[in-house]
Amino acid sequence: MEKLVMGKTAVVKAAAYSLPFKNLLEGFIKTMEVDRSTNAVRNFSLAKQRFESSYEPMLRLTLFLEAFIMAAQQIIRNNSSEETAVCNSFLQLLTEERLLTLAMLGDASACILRLTRFLDSEEHDISGVADQCLECANSLHHLFADQACDDNGLTRHMLARLERPLVWLFKDGTAGSVGGNPAKTRDALAKCRPRFLAYTKLALQTLMAEFPSFGCLMAFRAFQLGVGGCNSRKRKNPTGPGAQTRQECVERLALLCDLPKDTLLEQLEARSKSDHRPAAQAVYNSTDVDTFDAWKRAWLSYENASGGRKRHPGDVLGEALQRFGAYNGCTSSGVEQSFGKQTQLFGKQRLRMLESTANDENALCLDALVDDAKLCHRARVIWTHLQYGKPRKMKSDSRITKGMTRKKTKKDLSIKAWRDASQKKVLKEVRSKGPLKSVKQLHGKIRFARGSSAWTSGHETEAAFQERKLDKKFLDAALDKKLLQDEQTKVAGTALQVHAKAREAKRREQEKEARKRQDLDMRRPRILSLGAAVRGKVVAVEKELSLPANALVGCQEVEQQCKQAQVCIVENVASPSSRMRWVLALFGGLCLSKKFAASAGKHGPFLKYEAASAKKRAIWISESFQASIPGITDLITAACRKPGSQWTLLQRESEVTTTRGSVIVLIE
Repeated sequence: MEKLVMGKTAVVKAAAYSLPFKNLLEGFIKTMEVDRSTNAVRNFSLAKQRFESSYEPMLRLTLFLEAFIMAAQQIIRNNSSEETAVCNSFLQLLTEERLLTLAMLGDASACILRLTRFLDSEEHDISGVADQCLECANSLHHLFADQACDDNGLTRHMLARLERPLVWLFKDGTAGSVGGNPAKTRDALAKCRPRFLAYTKLALQTLMAEFPSFGCLMAFRAFQLGVGGCNSRKRKNPTGPGAQTRQECVERLALLCDLPKDTLLEQLEARSKSDHRPAAQAVYNSTDVDTFDAWKRAWLSYENASGGRKRHPGDVLGEALQRFGAYNGCTSSGVEQSFGKQTQLFGKQRLRMLESTANDENALCLDALVDDAKLCHRARVIWTHLQYGKPRKMKSDSRITKGMTRKKTKKDLSIKAWRDASQKKVLKEVRSKGPLKSVKQLHGKIRFARGSSAWTSGHETEAAFQERKLDKKFLDAALDKKLLQDEQTKVAGTALQVHAKAREAKRREQEKEARKRQDLDMRRPRILSLGAAVRGKVVAVEKELSLPANALVGCQEVEQQCKQAQVCIVENVASPSSRMRWVLALFGGLCLSKKFAASAGKHGPFLKYEAASAKKRAIWISESFQASIPGITDLITAACRKPGSQWTLLQRESEVTTTRGSVIVLIE
């Protein structure tokens, strides 16, 4: 993987970033007997933190292997490109074993990627998580434990390619080849199978640890409406006894939400045609809504109907639906968006609240606005920027249309259609065997031949780690009384006591550390004392705020009115006076709480402002603004003239349109 796809000198990197190699590759792909795509060379960029961007280059390298070999041979022959060494290394690495490993790894990645896509979607249905995990586990077991990979996906494609030899010439005239020897191919396949059997065993162990059967995600399977896995409107075969029964899911859901089990089971599983599940099923089948919206519409139709609450009680079901809706939004995409929004407020150091990130241009004008319509418009702009970031200056077509349903064209269907058809074929074969088996059942079926070296010490270490993680989650659920009665009896009393003591000790340690840190940064110890904060600085104190006599020892000056104060002491750092907020935002400085000053820096929050004038800006102030708001004009003028300021004060209005860079225009 490192030498072919992931590494810095991999041939996929050349396909992504080398223009000569890319042009050659595109030309050879067009001459292939089966033209998979006319724009195939446009998707070789690789980001290791994104699973799909690792899978797609692997897929294309396997499908267009002949074109890669011909392009690499041409680069070596001409010897006029920086990629000569990369291409030479690529051709020397080609063996039956490596190519089959690459293809089988692509098939395994496709199974995992299907689950990853489901969990990464902001619109994913949490009631289908259990079935997605079962499909992933059964697909992996079917491919590598039942050896069905020979007839599916990339492995079948690679085996077909290796039936005839692929030959190339090095620069010195020696020939290299791969394939065309059935004995070598069989030996390579025999070596690869145990490795991916070990991969499957470890993947199943990880699935059990990350998605335990007693976890809260599995409880929401009680809301499933499709006839079979993942709420499919077309699927007809059930998931079978390997999965949890619906009654078990309802009992677990009652434990999770602290609801009466019998009442929830009665309201959720009533068989009358006019009750909640049949109504939700009818909404789900007749409309294009997801599971949660179908349940919500059915529940609201009875709640809002005259006498509906008496005939169809759903008070307990409503509480469970609230939890169902809340969990539906917990996706990895949502987490990324949350981190992105927080980054807009806090910089690399969480102690530094960047006032300028709240849109400098609008923040400077905000206090001067008197028109309600303008004020609301500015507020909407600031809110949008804080939520989603500032708009991009340059937008590519792919970014603009991201998330939109595109009309499929003939050239876009080739690779995607082949990949989807391959995955559907695997799922069809898995379902044809009967009900899906549980992950634990599949894991227990995997056995290695005596003397096999496929299961290494590294596999054993990782499997032990996943097993410990699963045991810890099981004991946590037992302590929280979130296990069913049959599961609770399997918990050893001694192990539960030891785990309870360890968890209590960890909780006390966390509380102890939390009491020490009462500022914005909850992970780092306090790094500022009162003496260091005020020593040699100009200090402004909020009106009618009483401080200890020694609180301001060492300061240069105490301002009666905040003009150029470097430190402001206020009652609440979140809401200083407008004057102080302007001075701190323009010139930068510290905003200390009264508790911080009274305790000499041992307790209480503080904020560090970054000077807005440190960012390069051009400022133009209209005459009407200067006449109506002279105080703010003086502050901005002083900020422009301060040593080290990056602000430039424009003298004429015509300079606004001719100045390069960001310009702040202040008009009344």
